[in-house]
Amino acid sequence: MATLTSIIDGGVYNVTPSIINPACSYGQPVWEDELGVAICQMGMEKAAGYSLQIEDWEQICFGLRIARQRQGISIRDFAKRCGTNLITIQRIEKAVSKPRLDIVCRMARQLGKPLALQHLVPLIGTAAK
Repeated sequence: MATLTSIIDGGVYNVTPSIINPACSYGQPVWEDELGVAICQMGMEKAAGYSLQIEDWEQICFGLRIARQRQGISIRDFAKRCGTNLITIQRIEKAVSKPRLDIVCRMARQLGKPLALQHLVPLIGTAAK
């Protein structure tokens, strides 16, 4: 999960990306909190008065979620295509914990987004040599 911190009042929000939130305009993803309230558009954090904390492996997970949503694939259908269960896909897409590499690779392959080594390094937790 990513964290947005308000530069103005110091409020902290745990957020995930979404392109299906009603606040999305022109297909641009937004950061939404646990209640589904849009906090700000992705990429516009500083302009909206927030600082963003996110780990590299979370970016991969969020990217997979955005790609699935953009392709209009339901999460239930996507889980079947990936050969795993719905809860596993939900946890990965929300970056609740580091996912298994084999599942992330299957997810990326199903979306037509093969992962290169530089994408996988944050998931492994070691630097490429």
